[in-house]
Amino acid sequence: MKKILILAISFMFLFSFFSVISLADENESRQADDQTVTAAVYENTDEDEDEGKSKNQERNKARKEAHKAWEAAKDTLEAEKDALEVKLEELEEKIEAAEAAGDEELAAQLKEELAALKAQFMAKKAEMKQTREKMMAEFKNKIKDKLHKYQVIDGEKIKVRGKKFDADTPPVIREGRTLIPLRAIVSALGAEVKWNAETKEVTIKRDSTVIVINTATNVTTINGKEVKVEEKSESLANRTYVPFRFIATTLGDKVNYDKATGEISIGE
Repeated sequence: MKKILILAISFMFLFSFFSVISLADENESRQADDQTVTAAVYENTDEDEDEGKSKNQERNKARKEAHKAWEAAKDTLEAEKDALEVKLEELEEKIEAAEAAGDEELAAQLKEELAALKAQFMAKKAEMKQTREKMMAEFKNKIKDKLHKYQVIDGEKIKVRGKKFDADTPPVIREGRTLIPLRAIVSALGAEVKWNAETKEVTIKRDSTVIVINTATNVTTINGKEVKVEEKSESLANRTYVPFRFIATTLGDKVNYDKATGEISIGE
């Protein structure tokens, strides 16, 4: 009887021992599975993040390439229009000379050439207008959530030192004040511009005048002294827009506004 009891106790001990080992193995297996799943989740997350970054980079690259193509097309049209203007002036001078010399046949021939050239010139102007309108439409689409705050105006209405204002995004009017793309206007006025990504500050310098605009806080300083600017700068379509009159007058340029035509001239 005693031997049977001992055998029973031994059997129970062995059963308990192997059960514990089995549970331990099962827990280890579960932990390994959990780790595998977790690793897979992190791998998928990293892949998603990498994919998102890749798509953003592709979109940015596509935007830059489209912008370069638009700039190239615009510059080509502008150069062709300018060349036609020169030819028109030359022809008009030749016509005057022919008429003064009494050569009516030559004058008539030159006038025909002049008429054909004028037709080319008008067609080129129409093409340029379509290009500007397309640019404005794309800009409006980019800021459609904010469009109710702004009136988008044609850059053709602005002249800087006798030349038409040239920018890849148009000026806007907000609450009666004109905002203009920073880099384009600063370049047109012959000033330097630098961007500090860490401080979110734009520094504009010409001669002894230094303007610093913090785009995050809208704090503005002129030669280190803080000044109050009624119209704040703003980011639109990935461009920094600044108060047009403030920048021009601070750099020492005179601004004229023609109410009848809506045209603005700087530095004339």
